Amino acid sequence: MEDNRKRWELRETSPICHFLIDMLRCIYTLETNKLPTKPRAIEDCRRLLGRSLYKNIKALQNGNVKEFAIDKSKLKLIAAYGLSLRDQHALE
Repeated sequence: MEDNRKRWELRETSPICHFLIDMLRCIYTLETNKLPTKPRAIEDCRRLLGRSLYKNIKALQNGNVKEFAIDKSKLKLIAAYGLSLRDQHALE
């Protein structure tokens, strides 16, 4: 049994996944100064997501999977990257 402090359980995937996609859209916007569609943001941030999380998000969007676990540390890293971009733009 995994430590649930490190992973969100399956039943919570949908709201967290939508939050993650919104973070990716913000990151894309900060990097390009353009507002992307959700699929475009996911594709552009593919490296940031990593192979497994990318595949799970794509499967969720395609209706092939309803739920999956998301590592909290991965979300924190993505959020930290987005915040660093925001701070960088604030200094410019």
